[in-house]
Amino acid sequence: MVFILKKSAQELTAEQIRLIFNAANDCYKFRLDSKEMERAIDYLTREGISLLKRRILIDYRPWMGAKFFIEPSGEETRIWAYSSDKPQKRESSKFNNILEQIFS
Repeated sequence: MVFILKKSAQELTAEQIRLIFNAANDCYKFRLDSKEMERAIDYLTREGISLLKRRILIDYRPWMGAKFFIEPSGEETRIWAYSSDKPQKRESSKFNNILEQIFS
């Protein structure tokens, strides 16, 4: 399930992207050790910010069965994640609830 943030992706900060990715990892268990997690956060907060500023989708795949997306969509931002290891409906609902808390 896609979370729709009523904010332009270009306005997201590195800290917000870190919080979003950490929430996705908590929900979907992306199987990242601490070094891989550090590299993922580094990529998303540097390259990811650059992509969003140019209105380009962040399409990050922590491993073959997992996906993380932040998609610019005009004045909104679409955010979703996926892992083949987890029940999608329950984890998606949990992820969306965390995002609502982050952005409330």
